[in-house]
Amino acid sequence: KDDDGWRGGRHVLRGFVKAFVVEVIRVVEDEDLVYFNSGNWGIFGVCLSVGLLRGGVVELETMGDHTLGFFTGLQVGTLWHHNHTHDLLDKPRRARFAAGLKSISAEKPENPRLDVITSSPVFKKAGLESHMDEESWDDWFKCAKLLNKELGRDATVDRVHKLYLPVFFWLKKQIREAKANKSGSVVVGLSCPQGGGKTTITNFLVKMFAAEGITCAIASTDDFYHSYEKQRELAETYASNPLLEFRGNPGTMDVDLMFNTVNALASCGPGDAVNIPRYNKSAYKGRGDRVPEEDWPTVNGPVDLVILEGWCMGFQPVENPSTSDIAVVNEFLEYFARVYELLDLMLVVEIADPEYVYDWRKQAEDTMKAKGKPGMTSAQLKDFVDRFMPAYREYLPGLYSDGVSADLPQLNIKIDSNRIPID
Repeated sequence: KDDDGWRGGRHVLRGFVKAFVVEVIRVVEDEDLVYFNSGNWGIFGVCLSVGLLRGGVVELETMGDHTLGFFTGLQVGTLWHHNHTHDLLDKPRRARFAAGLKSISAEKPENPRLDVITSSPVFKKAGLESHMDEESWDDWFKCAKLLNKELGRDATVDRVHKLYLPVFFWLKKQIREAKANKSGSVVVGLSCPQGGGKTTITNFLVKMFAAEGITCAIASTDDFYHSYEKQRELAETYASNPLLEFRGNPGTMDVDLMFNTVNALASCGPGDAVNIPRYNKSAYKGRGDRVPEEDWPTVNGPVDLVILEGWCMGFQPVENPSTSDIAVVNEFLEYFARVYELLDLMLVVEIADPEYVYDWRKQAEDTMKAKGKPGMTSAQLKDFVDRFMPAYREYLPGLYSDGVSADLPQLNIKIDSNRIPID
């Protein structure tokens, strides 16, 4: 209409899109993660209230053959005659929206997501189906509730039910079996390319095990890099080899310190204390240096589970290295054999293409820059990742196909570029 009338189309579109994008919330009601199921939607009903409604709540409901029943709300707010820039999502309206959302409840059917869970490629590879009884499923959903609270809006089905929980329950099963045959801690190796989510997985495993009274100690191969002075000596000794110019590849890590630390954690008892090394990657303008020993964190024994994680965990020397540069790394990799002898289990996050690492590293740099922290330029980022690519291409195929050892239980989790589990 004229300038004094409603600009209905523009306002409705703006209000709807903004409300939808910003305010659609995945609701965790008790133990249920409510989500869109892209298949088998029976009915998708949408009731949208627009106009002079302050803080209204709109309900979307989907009912399908095996969906949970999806309940959430969209606040569209008030459309004014003259004020085109009125904030449709101000704090009072957000509060009313949240209050209305909490009042919505969905009836929980029995075992509402079993088909979703059991269809997970990780669930299948872990061989969990024959081990899941009624009590196990109860434990599953209790763990899901814990994860949902921890993850908040990031609590997706793919992350909670198709990745973290299958891994957790596989580890629980393997730990029980390992404990029956050995004393002391169970040692798990976790291999995952940079940016693939190994730190996130590790953190959530620690929290879930802690909820069950299982104590964990975490060590990362990144914390066993040589001191700055040792790095310089190494770079000078192999001046023509770009793979050893900076920290990163096997050869730049103190494998003796790694072995001694993990072995001490695995065997520590009541009253024992083990210091875990830490590394300052920002020291010496990014060249890095080991943190002074008095600042290393201390783990008090006994420890039930030790996790050693790293981008090159499980890499094995090959018989015929592809280049002279990787041949030197190959020789250093032989020293890792004694560390692998400490492992009871191996968890491998598998990627279809090592090129994912470039994008994942860029995402990490963009996140740091968004927080006001310094980050690498595109050229620096490429140069950094380029130094790891030869090792990825040389050693990942063997790790994925043959594993670390025929006698070592290993679970491979294949993910796509979005870190979602795939077959």
